[in-house]
Amino acid sequence: MLSLQALGYDGPVGDPQLIEGTLAGRALARGDVVTSGGRPTAVWLPLTEGSERVGVLELTHSRWDDDAEALAAPVAQLLLISKRRWL
Repeated sequence: MLSLQALGYDGPVGDPQLIEGTLAGRALARGDVVTSGGRPTAVWLPLTEGSERVGVLELTHSRWDDDAEALAAPVAQLLLISKRRWL
């Protein structure tokens, strides 16, 4: 089974999380921003490199709306680019 795993400074940490049947997995599989709908709102942003989905960025936000989503997607892309640059 395919899974996602949190990354720390030195590599994977914690237990793997299944992709199938999870909100994080939905964000990865569909390439969409997925939210929990609660307060605070958990948000999963797909991380992509070109057309390849390589992971998910998980955030918690006190007030998630269209403006926050419009700002978050470019930040996720920048995070991935800067992280790869220093690997």
